[in-house]
Amino acid sequence: MMDRFRQMETFVAVAEAGGFAAAARRLGTSAPTVTRRVAELEARLGARLLARTTRQVRLTEAGRRYEAEARAALTALGEAEAAAAGAAAAPVGRLRVTAPVTMGRLHFAPVLRDWLTAHPKASAEAVFLDRFVDMIGEDFDLALRIGPLADSGFRAVQVGEVRRILVAAPSLVAERGAPRRWQDLADWPAASRLGASRALSLDAPRGGPRARLALTDVGALLDAAEAGWAVARCLSYQAADALRDGRLVELLPDLSGEPWPVRLVHAEGRRASGALRSFLDFAAPRLRASLGAAGAPVAI
Repeated sequence: MMDRFRQMETFVAVAEAGGFAAAARRLGTSAPTVTRRVAELEARLGARLLARTTRQVRLTEAGRRYEAEARAALTALGEAEAAAAGAAAAPVGRLRVTAPVTMGRLHFAPVLRDWLTAHPKASAEAVFLDRFVDMIGEDFDLALRIGPLADSGFRAVQVGEVRRILVAAPSLVAERGAPRRWQDLADWPAASRLGASRALSLDAPRGGPRARLALTDVGALLDAAEAGWAVARCLSYQAADALRDGRLVELLPDLSGEPWPVRLVHAEGRRASGALRSFLDFAAPRLRASLGAAGAPVAI
């Protein structure tokens, strides 16, 4: 049984380190020992877990599936040992988490760093993406999600709200006059987010602005707005600093619609690990404070 544990531990180390020599240094053993343990594991399972070339080591499809199971088993074992030793309050293992890019950088990453600082036996992998993430299929423990939650099989903890807003530079407003209705923006220069949902598009049926520039990056979108080049639509947290500093102002706030919830989401059907429970308890109040501190947009 100990040999099986060592093989599993060694395989996960190779997968994380991306090579046998690096895994050996991490485990405090020799590269030949690491190679032997992985070969024994593959022989016992009857499956090739790693594809080796002269330059890199990568997981096969079977290796990716086995890594997820092996990592969960190692985490569960570590938590069982910690509980037996009376140290269950100290989470161990790795969390794989995801969030939208800007929300992740501004609000999620600082909380994650603070949690790791408080719990040195834990580790995390954070993937920030501006697209829908299949939590089960892409093997995420936790997701920070904005907007309606369609997945009925997940647990969710709400940590804040954001609004859909329309912004422009004060110079553009001074040049064209403050709009009073959507139709007043019909001839304004506009930029939009490429690939954004219809709820964030500028293509409303009421004769509003039409975007001449579409951008994939929200930072570039807001740069265009700050430069006085265009009116833009975004989420309130994305423009919070620029609104607070007066580089942007909000237009027509009465048309922003209902706020969208911001939630921490994790799979309901799987038993939450100690690390996940610890992070949820740690992150939820801090994210509520962080999102609340983003400040109310300045409207005209």
